[in-house]
Amino acid sequence: MSTPVSDHVYKQFRAEEMESHFNPRAVLPNVDGLIAERSAKSAETRKKLQNHRNLAYGDSERQVVDIFPAARPNAPVNLYIHGGYWRAVSKDDVSQLADHFHAKGVTAVLLEYELCPNVTLTDIVRQARQGVAWTYRNIANYGGDPDRFYISGSSA
Repeated sequence: MSTPVSDHVYKQFRAEEMESHFNPRAVLPNVDGLIAERSAKSAETRKKLQNHRNLAYGDSERQVVDIFPAARPNAPVNLYIHGGYWRAVSKDDVSQLADHFHAKGVTAVLLEYELCPNVTLTDIVRQARQGVAWTYRNIANYGGDPDRFYISGSSA
């Protein structure tokens, strides 16, 4: 017996199937422990590396970036957009990634954005675009080279 089309939330997928595919909490038994471990490593990175925290690129409290400058000026730049199924975690949970970029001589920028359901996905896209534009315009003030500007991220 097939599921009625009205029970599908996206194409052939039902809500519980979407959760199992895209929500780590639905399939990882210790996701909270893993997030806590990552957050602790991130706090260590913020203490260890020079950084500029919570630089505003927009109007809301979460429209901020953290910049971890490379040791040398005019470094390539990587702006990282954290995952979290658009509704969880923050840039503060992924600061440990700056260690990897710093070791390669790259300035790391971690972008924060508002989370659902307080905003829509369209709002998040708009905010990410704002953050990218702000970073491109301002990164030279933090030792980064806007002509070598890359974007990466996970999940979202």
